[in-house]
Amino acid sequence: PDKPGRPAPGRHPGGPHRPGVRPQGNPPRPAPGAFRPHDHPGHYTKNQLHVYFDGRRLADVLAAQFVLIGDGYARDPWAVYFCGTKIDGAAAGSFRIIGDGYACDPWAVYFCGKRVKGASADNFRIAGGGYACDPWAVYYCGKKVKGAAAASFEYLGRGYARDAWHLYFEGRVVTDDFHGRAPWL
Repeated sequence: PDKPGRPAPGRHPGGPHRPGVRPQGNPPRPAPGAFRPHDHPGHYTKNQLHVYFDGRRLADVLAAQFVLIGDGYARDPWAVYFCGTKIDGAAAGSFRIIGDGYACDPWAVYFCGKRVKGASADNFRIAGGGYACDPWAVYYCGKKVKGAAAASFEYLGRGYARDAWHLYFEGRVVTDDFHGRAPWL
């Protein structure tokens, strides 16, 4: 008779392995040329010769030196990719992740693989919730927020942000009339 809480003799709770033997150590390494998933969930994979994104082979990628950078971005020595699409003009050697989908090289800022028009890579910072700022402008999900003052801009949470003059929700000015006074500012 089995005791409560213990597996039956010759079995263990770990699954259909050899009776009474628990698997130990690392799983076996794939054979040379087999697919090897990267750490970006379910997107990039590669073998010795090719790189794939969601099953689609990427052209002209050096698989041996292909690395994930983070937030869906990856690179080889000559190009940068976002979710499997090459980013034209991005400098692979100096490309870096800023956060919240934003990345940059010395000459441009990118959001989800698209160049952010007018953004300066110098002193670009993440405010939070999809908002980011350079010294002169505020951006929400890669689009410039009209009229927002970068110097006083702060993210409040749940899509809301403010500067010295306005309250914003998901990149748009909140226009409700509070008789000149917003109670949360």
